Amino acid sequence: MSKRKTSCLSTVVDEETLQAESSLPSLNYVQEKQKREEIFVKKLVLCNASYSSSKKSRSKQVFLRLQPNWIETRRRILLELIDYVSVTEDSLGEGPLKAVVNLVEEIVSTEKPPPSVLESRRSVLPDDNIDVATSFEVIESETSLEMNEWSMIQLVYELFIQILTSESLDIGMCQKYVTECFISKLFHIFRFGDIRERDYLRTIVHRIYQRLIRRRSFLRKKFNEYLFSYGFEGEPCYGIRELLEIQSSIVHGFVVPLREEHKDMLFHYLMPLHRKAELETFFPQLLSCIDAFAQKDPTLIPSILSRLCSTWPKYNSMKQILYINEVEVLFQSVTESEFKKISRANLLELSKCICSSHFQVAERALCLWNDARLIKMFATSRMELLIHLIYSVDIAIEQHWCKSVRSLALKVKENWMQFVPDFFQRCREGSYESGATTAETFGKEPLFFPIGHYTSKVALDTTQKQCPFLFTDYKMQSSEVPVGGYSSYGGFHL
Repeated sequence: MSKRKTSCLSTVVDEETLQAESSLPSLNYVQEKQKREEIFVKKLVLCNASYSSSKKSRSKQVFLRLQPNWIETRRRILLELIDYVSVTEDSLGEGPLKAVVNLVEEIVSTEKPPPSVLESRRSVLPDDNIDVATSFEVIESETSLEMNEWSMIQLVYELFIQILTSESLDIGMCQKYVTECFISKLFHIFRFGDIRERDYLRTIVHRIYQRLIRRRSFLRKKFNEYLFSYGFEGEPCYGIRELLEIQSSIVHGFVVPLREEHKDMLFHYLMPLHRKAELETFFPQLLSCIDAFAQKDPTLIPSILSRLCSTWPKYNSMKQILYINEVEVLFQSVTESEFKKISRANLLELSKCICSSHFQVAERALCLWNDARLIKMFATSRMELLIHLIYSVDIAIEQHWCKSVRSLALKVKENWMQFVPDFFQRCREGSYESGATTAETFGKEPLFFPIGHYTSKVALDTTQKQCPFLFTDYKMQSSEVPVGGYSSYGGFHL
């Protein structure tokens, strides 16, 4: 696809029109409101103009000499309009508002090249037999040619944002021109728009959602449409981060109890994004959305964790770390009543990470469970799972190949003894009625594999001196050790 077919500021004017602009007075010096609005529209029309170099009476050299003057003139006009809107107490009339919306619509409707073309050229590698320096030089020259145009577009967007945030904005009149068709064109920028343009459009869409209540339902529909097409149909959406940022701010504004429509947004459009291979690129924004839902309605946390564990990555260690980070954020909002409802299978899935052969996964899992509030809830309502966690930590202390993981596991267990000393005392005295063996406790074969199957066992002689194991009755017998062990990818054979 070629570059913009026509300039988005494409009205052709001659030199006389440029000179006539100087005769228009400043808006701040005009007393009559109707006259100010007429001048506002005239100035905006002049901003939507560019020199034509095809006129026979003007040579190429004259055109190049005049163009910088005209660029500066348009910039000065737009800055004046922005300043006027920011300080005026009068509501903007229908004429100026219509002119601004039409100009923004013309900009977003202009054909643009897909970013993949430029991004692929930016990611040229030396083994591609392409001169990287030459390639970057071409991109830089192309960017410089678009710079003047972008400086104008940027000011138009700032003018529109200033109008949307104005306290004197006529909401009814604004809704007349900010139509569903106009909003659809704005959303198209999130698929292929320049990153600078997407940043401004993010602010514009958010302001429209804040001010124009009648457009909120349609905006949520467009959000869901774009998230669905990206998550399930593989449609490109380079602005997924910007969309999720807007979504997060919208969710923070939801009133409780949440409507079913909002819950559908969470489970049908946001949670499936965890399956994307490029999750890491937009994970902070997605996490902000999920956390906002969890804070609004903690009863959703068990269902969120269930959906999360159903897509838990088996072999991608970096993705496992992202998932553990999300679980940690969710646990900060969970209440004791909702903690009891979390599936046992989900908690066991999380406890497996303690024994991961990937040291970063194991460390993040240990940090997740090194929480006094969480361990006290375990000791109160999920004692059998706490014993499972302690057993997993014991394995990490005894057998993990990474010294830092062994040290952290020992520190975590010492902290647990301080968090719930009564529970440890009962276990030491053998008063826990189910304390026989791991197989008897869980009724299934143990879920943990010895790390010695994957690496040689590294014993910590000082460990037993500093912290003797309290759960010898729960030690896995040699006959209970499953065959398989760790995979070569650093995860479990599940």
